[in-house]
Amino acid sequence: MKHHSKSTQWVPYVFVVAIFIALISPYLLTYGMFMDGTIYAAISKNLAVGSGSFWSLKFMNNHFNPFLEHPPLAIYLESLFFRLFGDYFFIEKIYSCFTYCISGFLIHFIWKEATLVFKMDQKRSWIPLLLWILFPLVSWVAVNNMLENTMTVFVLLSLLFLFKSLQNSLVFEVLAGLSLSAAFMSKGPIGLYLWSFYFFYYLIYQHQSFGKMCLKTVLLIFYTIIPFIFLYLFYPLGFQSLMNYFDHQVIRSIASVTTVSNRFFILWSLVQQLILPFGIGFIWIIIYRFTKDKSISSKLSLKPSFLFFLIGLSGVLPVMMSLKQSGFYILTTFPFFAFSIAFLLTQLPKIVVPKIYHKVFALFALLLLLSSIVFTASKFGSYNRDKDKITDLMVVKKEIPQIQDLNIERSMWDDWALFGYASRYANFSFWREEEPTKQYLLVPKGEDYTKEVVGYKLVALKLSNYNLFIRIK
Repeated sequence: MKHHSKSTQWVPYVFVVAIFIALISPYLLTYGMFMDGTIYAAISKNLAVGSGSFWSLKFMNNHFNPFLEHPPLAIYLESLFFRLFGDYFFIEKIYSCFTYCISGFLIHFIWKEATLVFKMDQKRSWIPLLLWILFPLVSWVAVNNMLENTMTVFVLLSLLFLFKSLQNSLVFEVLAGLSLSAAFMSKGPIGLYLWSFYFFYYLIYQHQSFGKMCLKTVLLIFYTIIPFIFLYLFYPLGFQSLMNYFDHQVIRSIASVTTVSNRFFILWSLVQQLILPFGIGFIWIIIYRFTKDKSISSKLSLKPSFLFFLIGLSGVLPVMMSLKQSGFYILTTFPFFAFSIAFLLTQLPKIVVPKIYHKVFALFALLLLLSSIVFTASKFGSYNRDKDKITDLMVVKKEIPQIQDLNIERSMWDDWALFGYASRYANFSFWREEEPTKQYLLVPKGEDYTKEVVGYKLVALKLSNYNLFIRIK
């Protein structure tokens, strides 16, 4: 019986992987992506071919050049995939999913380290993994190339080192701080909430003195800023680039940028994300209480769950400082909430089921994995969004390959999805309509744009959304 248990312990992990692939399968190997992710992919591709540099990223010739919206590390790491594998339309999504593979392994190792500290069951790391992928935004962000994907890797890496550092290991404290430096270099200060780790650990467990907790926290902050001190002292250009980002993006977003109507938007986003994983956990506990052991709730240790919940919340609440908010800003906190639920569920007694059900579940997991992979492959090269925009740009590039710069009509100036696709798939730079040195003009089809535009003549191309004109000499 013991041998049977060991032989099937891989099945839940296959099931988790199968669900994740099933969730992303309609989008992984397709054209089209959320605007932000497309822009990051275009900048990464440009960097890979030598257009721009680590400290001076480039999007288009006259837009986001240099790109000061975010620090450069995540984009640089993605550019390595373009260098290694080439400029294929799916490279950015493969990189995105690669970061999720790394994050998944880190969740597994964090579980083993944390359960060792808490003296709990180490064998069911598939539970936090399952709960994590059930956050709706997780699968969405996985195929939309957000910078939070890379930042999550470094936040989780820091968390792993922090748990290891509880054994009073200076090396792991330093590594935890440096990992947070990398998190900052991926998406900015939103990943620094793990500075709260020692405080919350002291608050709940009080295994060390208050003074020692304060000292360890101060040292963690110091280890985090060491790379920036070195930049200031030895590479002023890099430090100035970060200061430009901080002034342009962080200060401005707090002071003047508004994307939501109130500061509580991010809390409502969190609640929406928690409904499914928390709902599953709640139902799981209720079933045990009324069918297995009515006193089960009194036997649960809530301390591990509180620890992870409070740390996760510390990554959400600071977002309220700004009215520039989006649900994916708190992506890195989702593993913490998954851990919080999982540490409750793994304290429940295991359900003993007949051997035949183990085999049925194993077969189901394998079939789900295989069918998800096949469905992913069947979608290769299709379009999951913005098909007409992408195909029009690619037709223009194919038929007139010498085009690098295009004037665009005023109504298109704010279509950043189009800008992203133009740079990513066609290597175009867009210019305003009034720019007289550019030969070609792209305008939307419609009543206002017939076969004649003053000073231009229509280029005969089969386009769906746009008309291309060439300047009359």
